[in-house]
Amino acid sequence: MKRSSFIALNIIIALIIVIVISLVLFLTWDEDPPNDGDLRLARLNIPDDENAFTWYEKAREKLAYTDDEQDKLNVILEPEDQAPGPDVWTLAADVVDRNAEVFDLIARGNACEQIQAPEVTRFTDELPYLGKWRTMARLMSIRAELLSREGKHREALEQAMAGVRFGHKTGQCQGPVICWLVGVACKKIGYRRVHQLIAKTPLDDTDLQKADSLLAPLETTADDLINSFRVEYVVNVNTVDDVMAGRYGPIGGKKRLPILLPNQTKRLFADHARTMIRNVSRNPAQYERSEAGRMLDEFSKRNPIAYRNIGGKMLIGMVLPAMGGVAKESLDERVWNRLTRLLIAIRRYHLATGGLPESLDKLVPQYIDAVPVDLFDGKPIRYDPAKKIIYSIGTDCEDNGGDEEKDTVVKIEF
Repeated sequence: MKRSSFIALNIIIALIIVIVISLVLFLTWDEDPPNDGDLRLARLNIPDDENAFTWYEKAREKLAYTDDEQDKLNVILEPEDQAPGPDVWTLAADVVDRNAEVFDLIARGNACEQIQAPEVTRFTDELPYLGKWRTMARLMSIRAELLSREGKHREALEQAMAGVRFGHKTGQCQGPVICWLVGVACKKIGYRRVHQLIAKTPLDDTDLQKADSLLAPLETTADDLINSFRVEYVVNVNTVDDVMAGRYGPIGGKKRLPILLPNQTKRLFADHARTMIRNVSRNPAQYERSEAGRMLDEFSKRNPIAYRNIGGKMLIGMVLPAMGGVAKESLDERVWNRLTRLLIAIRRYHLATGGLPESLDKLVPQYIDAVPVDLFDGKPIRYDPAKKIIYSIGTDCEDNGGDEEKDTVVKIEF
């Protein structure tokens, strides 16, 4: 071999080695750990008897309500599908009587100023109370309807309002986002019963004013969901550590993900959490996309540079889709509160005049200070007196004219 050829071959081999080393460094070099102090939620020091969670847990332990009974009594919660028969009302009365202590314990919890669930730090932590919270909310709604049937209209409304408060407090429990979402679901069960009672029971103006004043502070605040995002962040970064240690394998068994850079992955989770936190106080037109979300877009397009930290991006891709609509759920829950209070104002106007207002402006200032804003677009909440509905454009952010499948609609049934 000529000397020049030998030199050329050595140069090529050296270039290949440099390229391989550079590629390995590019794929495996990690960054410094993220500064995430703002995403670490401080735990509260609440005495057990002052913690609403303590009483809700006692209620859960006392709950006597079978799955078969729940199936049979669902018709009371969804009366539009089928009218409950006498046997259903008999069963409902029996279940409510049997769970009298449960209602008392929930009331004890509702009276507490603070709530804090046991700390959740990993995906594997169990949350046995979540399913029962929904059951308890359903029972409270059924009890409210029974009280109404007995002619105890004021007590019925108080029970329905207690259901809303129960959902509000459970959503504040400083658990992960799933806890907040279950709290929202419980609140909506209470709101639906309030709507029905306002429409069909002979409540006077004083009762309705009291209900409105009780509902006013129960509109979810940004802090409730922000705390849940912080808990979710801690769960995510601990999952990264568990994957690196071989304690958790999200793709089956305890298999490690390929080329996972722990610090970069944690920083991407931190950026995503901060982005979601900023979005909580915005309307959807103002939402930001996190760096992690943009990276996943590049990953889906098979951009070669996106394959750096492929394991971390796979892990992020398992988590991010579940968080995508949570900020909109927060807006929807707040809109439910506003729609309910607006329905009360319209009912008060109806009691005073015998008819419905021509526009929501007619309610100002006697029944409301101002027409409430639809948080999805910043415009006033919609009102159609001909259709007898008030509505928000809802999570699709499009005005569908009060379509119950697409908009968030409350019927005016009086």
